[in-house]
Amino acid sequence: MGNKIDGLQDEVDTYLEKLPEECFKADTVSALAEAIGVDAGNLQAEVDAYNTGTDAEWGKDSANMWAVKTAPFYAFRISSGMVNTSGGIRINTNAQVIDARGKAVSGLYAAGVCTSGWDGEVYGNGTCQAAGLWAGRAAAKHIVEHVL
Repeated sequence: MGNKIDGLQDEVDTYLEKLPEECFKADTVSALAEAIGVDAGNLQAEVDAYNTGTDAEWGKDSANMWAVKTAPFYAFRISSGMVNTSGGIRINTNAQVIDARGKAVSGLYAAGVCTSGWDGEVYGNGTCQAAGLWAGRAAAKHIVEHVL
């Protein structure tokens, strides 16, 4: 099994104590499902599928999979947030989303740093607001002139 992470259990215990609405611990998969408000049968089916040591759905290498069989079981409420992304949806100079051939998708516009093709494929520091403002304005102008 993987390498031990020094202090991890102490850290987990601290979170369990200080954030009981975000961190959960149970002696059974069924009890964990109840604690986090999900269907126990579905959670058990996911654990059982994972414990086969294969991951056809996500393609995880079996060398990096360890069976989830020994209590206690833990769950943590997580969320993610992004300041921005770099590249992604390709747009033209009218902020129209373009397909793989470079053809505009009728009626579909995108703005901000989730887009690419307007200033390269990497994030240029300080362009978050500018990219959003520019593309939003370009999209609005194009819509007024060509759609409305």
